[in-house]
Amino acid sequence: MILAYTPPSSTARGQTLRGAKHLAEETHDLAIIGAGCAGLSLAARLADISPHLKIVLIDPRQTFEDDRTWCFWSAGNTPVEHLIDKRWQSWRFSNVEGRAITHHAELSQYACVRAERFYKSTLHRIENAGFQLRLGETVRELALDADRVRLLIGEDRVLARNVVDTRTPPHITAKLFQVFSGVEVETEIDRFELGQAGLMEDMGCDEYGFHFTYTLPFSSRRALIEFTRFSPIAMSATSLDSQLQALLAQRGLNRARILRREYGVLPMGQVIEPPSKDPRWVRAGAGAGALRSATGYGFLRIQNWAEACAASMARGGPPLAQQPEPPLRAWLDAVFLSALTKQPTSAADYFLRMARALTPDAFARFMSDAARSRDLAHLMTALPPMPFLSAAARVGLKGFA
Repeated sequence: MILAYTPPSSTARGQTLRGAKHLAEETHDLAIIGAGCAGLSLAARLADISPHLKIVLIDPRQTFEDDRTWCFWSAGNTPVEHLIDKRWQSWRFSNVEGRAITHHAELSQYACVRAERFYKSTLHRIENAGFQLRLGETVRELALDADRVRLLIGEDRVLARNVVDTRTPPHITAKLFQVFSGVEVETEIDRFELGQAGLMEDMGCDEYGFHFTYTLPFSSRRALIEFTRFSPIAMSATSLDSQLQALLAQRGLNRARILRREYGVLPMGQVIEPPSKDPRWVRAGAGAGALRSATGYGFLRIQNWAEACAASMARGGPPLAQQPEPPLRAWLDAVFLSALTKQPTSAADYFLRMARALTPDAFARFMSDAARSRDLAHLMTALPPMPFLSAAARVGLKGFA
């Protein structure tokens, strides 16, 4: 993997060494547990608008690496336009039988943020504000006192007025897991079509379930290629190795230079732990339900939450928790996942029907939580009625069935 950024051991204000006892009684305005996408996004936004606050971030990782990409649909008005590395006006769906649909949007673009750029930007802003970043450390205990929150980090006691907890639970329960393994490759000759992202290509189903290929061309000779599977279990990267190698060979890329690797597990229909009843301790990020159940997308949701949370604290208010899914959207996603789980062999047909039913910009709205009533109506009339009526009955009778 390519090392993206290793932060310095100290910051301009609030210099900290691991185990430094003299800081034990310092009270922070906010402790952020977890320096992943959510934790860094919030801290960077607070650094922009409230650098006077005393903030500490705690994370067990030692370094930050260029090990992932985050994608979303942008109409040019997101909080992270400055971080976008690549945009595509067109995206493609296809199945293993050769049926294909291509979207050419007028208003929206499929946008990609690379981890390297994200980490460098957020960490630079955090460092400039003098916030403390404690890497290689874990919160061992958390207790709510009368006026402060007490955290035990190693042998140190850290005090904070508020805590935002972005940790992912060690054991996640979900209806399905979207598991992917991929490589960014570089070829010696032009191989990739620059203007089009392969959103869900070669969709099919085998004895292990529904699968597809995801392709992001960064240049005519460089692209990210991922094999993705919907699975009832959180599969390991090694369990997908043979499918990824077969995919690269099929595309004539088995001799391409591998620049870096990606692997991820996205819960779909995650069972969310009950939130804390104390407003001083709130949860956010993927572990708190930031990912949309039916799609796995969550980066833009996290950015919007970080903006709102930072604005609340800048006004002297409390930190904000990740908001739960609106009831209608949660129910529709539950129905869709129930249908996918019941008939995985029909998943490719469902996705192609959805792509055909919506205009490219309507599809982008749907994927960005901004679907209009007519967009939803088009989707519901495009999908086969019987499987989804049965799924609706299961969800309606048993909750998330």
